[in-house]
Amino acid sequence: MPIFLIFIFLPILEIALFLTMADTIGLGWTLLLCIGSALLGFFILQEQGLKAVAAARAPLDHNNMKLEDMFDGLCMAVAGGLLIVPGFFTDSLALLLLIPAIRKRMRQRIGSHFAVRFGGASYSSAQSSTVIDAEYERIEEVRTAVGNDNNPDKKA
Repeated sequence: MPIFLIFIFLPILEIALFLTMADTIGLGWTLLLCIGSALLGFFILQEQGLKAVAAARAPLDHNNMKLEDMFDGLCMAVAGGLLIVPGFFTDSLALLLLIPAIRKRMRQRIGSHFAVRFGGASYSSAQSSTVIDAEYERIEEVRTAVGNDNNPDKKA
């Protein structure tokens, strides 16, 4: 139900803010701001796409993946997408996601939420520095059926 409400009220809010801005600064400037924010959103998405490809290759090469970098990349991509959507409310949300301090705070809040939810378990893709080198030999026991005359444990 909340997603349904978002699809109903978000366009109404965006239209109201658009009309308010057009009344305040003029229709031309309002349209220019909308087009400029969409272009900025396309630029951010393009830039994040290139960074995401490079960032996805680096951890595979070094066997190390940073959750912070992944979260920041996701926030930047979401910000770019929100800037493309015409409207001033979504642009405001996107500008908040572009601020590193706000992304850091969001990362901390989300991280603490998952730490509480999953019992503080930590998952890391980095390999441990402890290596255990061992050899093994498989030993198979020979079992005989009960009542078999060839049983060595059976006394005659």
